[in-house]
Amino acid sequence: MIPDLLATFGALPPRESKPQELTAERNVQFQNAPAVKTFTYESKIPQGIATTIWKTSGLRGNLQEFRRMNILGEIFGDRLREEIREKLGASYSPNAGASGSDALNNVGYIIGQSIGKPEDLELLLKTMRDLADKLATEGATADELDRALKPTLGQLEKSLRDNSYWLNTVMSQCQSDPKRLDLARGRDADYRSITLKEINSLAKKYLTGENAILITIKPAN
Repeated sequence: MIPDLLATFGALPPRESKPQELTAERNVQFQNAPAVKTFTYESKIPQGIATTIWKTSGLRGNLQEFRRMNILGEIFGDRLREEIREKLGASYSPNAGASGSDALNNVGYIIGQSIGKPEDLELLLKTMRDLADKLATEGATADELDRALKPTLGQLEKSLRDNSYWLNTVMSQCQSDPKRLDLARGRDADYRSITLKEINSLAKKYLTGENAILITIKPAN
Protein backbone atom coordinates (compact mmCIF):
# COMPACT_ATOMS: atom_id res chain seq x y z
CA MET A 1 0.00 0.00 0.00
CA ILE A 2 2.82 2.42 0.78
CA PRO A 3 4.12 2.44 -2.82
CA ASP A 4 0.58 3.16 -4.03
CA LEU A 5 0.23 6.06 -1.60
CA LEU A 6 3.58 7.46 -2.65
CA ALA A 7 2.61 7.21 -6.31
CA THR A 8 -0.74 8.96 -5.77
CA PHE A 9 -1.08 11.24 -2.77
CA GLY A 10 2.68 11.47 -2.39
CA ALA A 11 2.99 12.71 -5.97
CA LEU A 12 0.73 15.70 -5.40
CA PRO A 13 2.49 19.08 -5.44
CA PRO A 14 2.91 20.86 -2.08
CA ARG A 15 -0.07 22.90 -0.94
CA GLU A 16 0.13 26.62 -0.41
CA SER A 17 0.83 27.48 3.22
CA LYS A 18 -2.18 29.82 3.27
CA PRO A 19 -5.55 29.61 1.50
CA GLN A 20 -6.06 31.80 -1.53
CA GLU A 21 -7.38 35.27 -0.75
CA LEU A 22 -10.79 35.88 -2.33
CA THR A 23 -11.33 39.51 -1.38
CA ALA A 24 -12.91 40.69 -4.63
CA GLU A 25 -14.99 37.55 -5.08
CA ARG A 26 -16.63 38.04 -1.69
CA ASN A 27 -18.27 41.30 -2.78
CA VAL A 28 -21.51 40.95 -4.74
CA GLN A 29 -24.23 43.45 -5.56
CA PHE A 30 -27.45 42.88 -3.63
CA GLN A 31 -30.70 44.30 -4.98
CA ASN A 32 -31.12 47.89 -3.79
CA ALA A 33 -34.15 48.64 -1.63
CA PRO A 34 -36.90 49.65 -1.72
CA ALA A 35 -37.91 47.68 -4.79
CA VAL A 36 -40.90 45.86 -6.26
CA LYS A 37 -40.39 42.85 -8.53
CA THR A 38 -42.92 40.67 -10.36
CA PHE A 39 -42.08 37.43 -12.13
CA THR A 40 -44.42 35.21 -14.13
CA TYR A 41 -44.35 31.63 -15.27
CA GLU A 42 -46.48 29.43 -17.51
CA SER A 43 -48.95 27.37 -15.50
CA LYS A 44 -52.64 26.51 -15.44
CA ILE A 45 -52.54 26.15 -11.65
CA PRO A 46 -53.79 29.35 -9.97
CA GLN A 47 -51.04 29.61 -7.40
CA GLY A 48 -48.31 32.13 -6.73
CA ILE A 49 -45.99 33.25 -3.98
CA ALA A 50 -45.54 36.56 -2.19
CA THR A 51 -42.13 37.32 -0.71
CA THR A 52 -40.74 40.27 1.19
CA ILE A 53 -37.01 40.59 1.85
CA TRP A 54 -35.28 43.01 4.19
CA LYS A 55 -31.55 43.23 3.58
CA THR A 56 -29.25 42.79 6.61
CA SER A 57 -25.52 42.84 7.19
CA GLY A 58 -25.27 39.08 6.78
CA LEU A 59 -23.36 36.38 8.63
CA ARG A 60 -19.72 36.72 7.64
CA GLY A 61 -17.82 38.45 10.45
CA ASN A 62 -21.13 39.28 12.10
CA LEU A 63 -22.21 36.11 13.88
CA GLN A 64 -23.36 37.65 17.15
CA GLU A 65 -25.84 39.96 15.40
CA PHE A 66 -26.90 37.19 13.05
CA ARG A 67 -27.87 34.95 15.98
CA ARG A 68 -30.16 37.71 17.20
CA MET A 69 -31.61 38.09 13.72
CA ASN A 70 -32.48 34.40 13.82
CA ILE A 71 -34.60 35.07 16.88
CA LEU A 72 -36.11 38.20 15.30
CA GLY A 73 -37.02 36.08 12.27
CA GLU A 74 -38.77 33.56 14.53
CA ILE A 75 -40.79 36.31 16.22
CA PHE A 76 -41.77 37.82 12.87
CA GLY A 77 -42.71 34.37 11.59
CA ASP A 78 -45.02 33.75 14.54
CA ARG A 79 -46.82 37.05 13.93
CA LEU A 80 -47.02 36.35 10.20
CA ARG A 81 -48.56 32.91 10.63
CA GLU A 82 -51.13 34.18 13.11
CA GLU A 83 -52.13 37.20 11.01
CA ILE A 84 -52.30 35.52 7.60
CA ARG A 85 -54.20 32.50 8.82
CA GLU A 86 -56.67 34.79 10.55
CA LYS A 87 -57.19 36.88 7.40
CA LEU A 88 -56.98 34.25 4.69
CA GLY A 89 -57.62 30.93 6.39
CA ALA A 90 -55.67 27.95 7.64
CA SER A 91 -54.86 26.76 4.11
CA TYR A 92 -52.11 29.38 3.93
CA SER A 93 -48.78 28.41 5.46
CA PRO A 94 -46.52 31.48 5.63
CA ASN A 95 -42.99 31.29 6.94
CA ALA A 96 -40.22 33.68 7.86
CA GLY A 97 -36.62 33.61 9.01
CA ALA A 98 -33.14 35.04 8.70
CA SER A 99 -30.49 33.93 6.23
CA GLY A 100 -26.92 34.97 5.59
CA SER A 101 -23.77 33.94 3.76
CA ASP A 102 -20.55 33.13 5.61
CA ALA A 103 -18.64 33.31 2.31
CA LEU A 104 -19.85 36.66 0.90
CA ASN A 105 -19.55 40.07 2.53
CA ASN A 106 -22.73 41.81 3.69
CA VAL A 107 -25.11 39.32 2.12
CA GLY A 108 -27.98 38.56 4.44
CA TYR A 109 -31.69 39.12 4.77
CA ILE A 110 -34.83 38.54 6.79
CA ILE A 111 -37.52 36.99 4.64
CA GLY A 112 -41.26 36.51 4.89
CA GLN A 113 -43.16 34.53 2.29
CA SER A 114 -46.38 32.68 1.61
CA ILE A 115 -47.89 30.70 -1.22
CA GLY A 116 -51.33 31.98 -2.20
CA LYS A 117 -53.88 32.58 -4.91
CA PRO A 118 -52.74 35.20 -7.46
CA GLU A 119 -55.53 37.56 -6.39
CA ASP A 120 -54.33 37.37 -2.76
CA LEU A 121 -50.65 38.13 -3.34
CA GLU A 122 -50.94 41.90 -2.86
CA LEU A 123 -52.81 41.38 0.40
CA LEU A 124 -50.11 38.97 1.54
CA LEU A 125 -47.40 41.54 0.75
CA LYS A 126 -49.31 44.27 2.56
CA THR A 127 -49.73 42.06 5.61
CA MET A 128 -45.99 41.37 5.69
CA ARG A 129 -45.15 45.07 5.35
CA ASP A 130 -47.63 46.11 8.02
CA LEU A 131 -46.40 43.51 10.50
CA ALA A 132 -42.77 44.45 9.87
CA ASP A 133 -43.55 48.16 10.29
CA LYS A 134 -45.31 47.47 13.58
CA LEU A 135 -42.44 45.32 14.81
CA ALA A 136 -39.95 48.04 13.84
CA THR A 137 -41.86 50.85 15.55
CA GLU A 138 -43.39 49.12 18.58
CA GLY A 139 -40.99 46.23 19.12
CA ALA A 140 -41.55 42.67 20.27
CA THR A 141 -42.75 41.60 23.71
CA ALA A 142 -40.93 39.67 26.42
CA ASP A 143 -43.37 36.78 25.89
CA GLU A 144 -42.57 36.65 22.16
CA LEU A 145 -38.85 36.57 22.91
CA ASP A 146 -39.34 33.74 25.39
CA ARG A 147 -41.44 31.73 22.92
CA ALA A 148 -38.80 32.17 20.21
CA LEU A 149 -35.80 31.42 22.43
CA LYS A 150 -36.99 28.29 24.22
CA PRO A 151 -37.30 26.02 21.17
CA THR A 152 -34.09 27.45 19.73
CA LEU A 153 -32.17 26.62 22.91
CA GLY A 154 -33.66 23.13 22.82
CA GLN A 155 -32.44 22.65 19.25
CA LEU A 156 -28.97 23.89 20.20
CA GLU A 157 -28.76 21.42 23.07
CA LYS A 158 -29.82 18.62 20.76
CA SER A 159 -27.19 19.58 18.17
CA LEU A 160 -24.42 18.98 20.73
CA ARG A 161 -25.25 15.27 20.51
CA ASP A 162 -25.34 15.31 16.71
CA ASN A 163 -22.17 14.30 14.88
CA SER A 164 -23.17 16.22 11.76
CA TYR A 165 -23.10 19.51 13.70
CA TRP A 166 -19.54 18.94 14.88
CA LEU A 167 -18.31 17.64 11.52
CA ASN A 168 -20.10 19.99 9.12
CA THR A 169 -20.46 23.19 11.13
CA VAL A 170 -17.54 23.28 13.55
CA MET A 171 -14.73 21.08 12.25
CA SER A 172 -15.13 21.29 8.48
CA GLN A 173 -13.40 24.68 8.12
CA CYS A 174 -11.71 25.19 11.47
CA GLN A 175 -8.23 24.68 9.96
CA SER A 176 -8.62 27.75 7.75
CA ASP A 177 -10.87 29.58 10.20
CA PRO A 178 -9.83 28.68 13.78
CA LYS A 179 -12.35 31.17 15.19
CA ARG A 180 -15.04 28.58 14.51
CA LEU A 181 -13.90 26.65 17.58
CA ASP A 182 -14.32 29.64 19.89
CA LEU A 183 -17.64 30.54 18.27
CA ALA A 184 -18.90 27.01 18.91
CA ARG A 185 -17.77 27.14 22.53
CA GLY A 186 -19.68 30.36 23.16
CA ARG A 187 -22.72 29.66 20.99
CA ASP A 188 -25.25 28.50 23.58
CA ALA A 189 -24.26 31.11 26.17
CA ASP A 190 -24.57 33.84 23.55
CA TYR A 191 -28.09 32.77 22.63
CA ARG A 192 -29.07 32.65 26.31
CA SER A 193 -27.79 36.23 26.74
CA ILE A 194 -30.06 37.69 24.02
CA THR A 195 -32.16 40.57 25.33
CA LEU A 196 -35.42 42.12 24.21
CA LYS A 197 -33.62 45.44 23.75
CA GLU A 198 -31.25 43.83 21.22
CA ILE A 199 -34.12 42.27 19.28
CA ASN A 200 -36.09 45.50 19.12
CA SER A 201 -33.00 47.44 18.07
CA LEU A 202 -32.51 45.09 15.11
CA ALA A 203 -36.20 45.30 14.18
CA LYS A 204 -35.97 49.09 14.12
CA LYS A 205 -32.74 48.92 12.11
CA TYR A 206 -33.82 46.50 9.39
CA LEU A 207 -37.60 45.96 9.19
CA THR A 208 -38.43 49.29 7.59
CA GLY A 209 -40.33 50.07 4.42
CA GLU A 210 -37.25 51.74 2.93
CA ASN A 211 -35.35 48.46 3.30
CA ALA A 212 -38.03 46.16 1.84
CA ILE A 213 -37.90 44.28 -1.46
CA LEU A 214 -41.37 43.08 -2.49
CA ILE A 215 -41.57 40.11 -4.85
CA THR A 216 -44.51 38.32 -6.43
CA ILE A 217 -44.29 35.20 -8.57
CA LYS A 218 -47.49 34.15 -10.32
CA PRO A 219 -48.88 32.50 -13.47
CA ALA A 220 -48.64 34.63 -16.60
CA ASN A 221 -52.35 34.20 -17.38
